Amino acid sequence: MREDYPLPEQAMDDYPLPKQATDEHPSPQQAMDEQLLRGRDWKLIPNLLTLFRLIIVIPFICALWVHEYYLAIFLLWIAAPTDMLDGIIARRLNQCSSLGQVLDLFVDRILTLPAVFIIWYQGYFTGQPLYPWLAIFWAVVLIATDATIMVGVLRFIPRKLADQKLEFPEPSTFVKLTYPVQIIALSFVIGVPTWEFKIFSTVVFSGYLILASIMTIMAGILYMRVAGWLFKSGGTPLKPEEKPPE
Repeated sequence: MREDYPLPEQAMDDYPLPKQATDEHPSPQQAMDEQLLRGRDWKLIPNLLTLFRLIIVIPFICALWVHEYYLAIFLLWIAAPTDMLDGIIARRLNQCSSLGQVLDLFVDRILTLPAVFIIWYQGYFTGQPLYPWLAIFWAVVLIATDATIMVGVLRFIPRKLADQKLEFPEPSTFVKLTYPVQIIALSFVIGVPTWEFKIFSTVVFSGYLILASIMTIMAGILYMRVAGWLFKSGGTPLKPEEKPPE
């Protein structure tokens, strides 16, 4: 029987053994699987819900522009529940993705920011009861916070393309709860021309705008604590022990 003689050291260097795939050095198959997964992210159910919300933005903005208040509020309340559903479905079906996180935050801002600008342009805020400045203050707070989040999303995208392991900062529970509060506040503001204001409705309206403004300011502060690194050149994500409590 033929014996197998060991190769010289030089020959061993010329024919190195394959390295075991690791997180830092994935195998070609793993890299391909990850790329395919990112390509399929658009077809995940939570992301399809988010895209549905994006489609509703167009008729919603058009309804606002032509003063169809009830239709605008109706479309707003069709779109708003999908923001909660996509997160629940993503966790239940294990379909969380970086694309979903970024797309969700981006579409939420696309829904609220143009609406606030349109109703401001059309003079809605000057028709607010009791204290018109209160609605303007709420609008300024909302615009500042949502614009900051939009900038963070746009700064994250090129970093994600350069480093696929980078994850978008996970919003806290409080930040997530702020969005439905803002949707209700926006519904109140849109519906002002159809209201018959009396003492009770005026107090409820004004009190809710104050609540929404305070929650939005707090949400913006919490967001900057976990996503502030996106606004720094060469910034890095917070370590788990550095993140603020929920």
